[in-house]
Amino acid sequence: AEDRRFSGPLFAFQRIVPDYLSINFVDRFERVEDFNLGNELNFRTQVAPKALGSREDTLLLKASTTDGWRLTPTSFFRAEINGASRIDLHEVSNVLFGARLKFYDIVGALQLGGFYIGKHTLASSLSIDIGEKLDRDFQLLLGAGNGLRGYKDRTFSGDHRIVLHLEDRFYMVEDVFRLLSIGGALFFDAGGTSDDGISDLLKDNLYADVGFGLRFGVSRSSGGAVIRADVAFPLRDGPDGSGTFEPRFIITAGQAFSAKLPSERLRSQAASVSAGFLP
Repeated sequence: AEDRRFSGPLFAFQRIVPDYLSINFVDRFERVEDFNLGNELNFRTQVAPKALGSREDTLLLKASTTDGWRLTPTSFFRAEINGASRIDLHEVSNVLFGARLKFYDIVGALQLGGFYIGKHTLASSLSIDIGEKLDRDFQLLLGAGNGLRGYKDRTFSGDHRIVLHLEDRFYMVEDVFRLLSIGGALFFDAGGTSDDGISDLLKDNLYADVGFGLRFGVSRSSGGAVIRADVAFPLRDGPDGSGTFEPRFIITAGQAFSAKLPSERLRSQAASVSAGFLP
């Protein structure tokens, strides 16, 4: 936006304690993924004075800390706390605090009554975001594409947000014709947004859905891409006109949530930009 032009030097600090877990059947079927369970600390600030072309004398701040814990060789927690703010001569604005907790348990192959029912992974994610004096064009959103699969995309917005995901992911057939791996998921989503604080959100603005879906792992893609097709059923009438137990169909790329943390996704995007892979 024209009123948010920032120009100036960027200073960053990062500390990484390596404790990597390499494991498959997390987010990308048989593809092994690496997750650091050691502590990571990131801090970044940009000094953007008017003398260098900014609209105001401004200080931009962003920080995060992450950690992880192994429970067993195939189950782990990952957590992140992050914050950001903008400070100028007149006020502190665009303040955002977030917390994430993710738990995965790769259960493995299961049988029911002597029949093979796939390799199962229990996946869960809880996130809380609290904003204050956010820019008008920046909102904390919820809907089919960002948390609540039973409701239309961007149905809910506010400056406070809570989202909970629970999934049983199962993988049935691997590397069919060396093209696809096939699986599915049973899921539960719950969450809400509010402009009046967490207590108002928990009291009046919580929504939830249940559902099931198919997962297709593209074996020949370099990143082990996953395509998902979900059917979600709202457990409460929504402001978007969604009725209780009215099915909503979603076909898109990627899992609804992953074991990656926000700071890692931002680093991946930055690396892609510097390598010329993104505009």
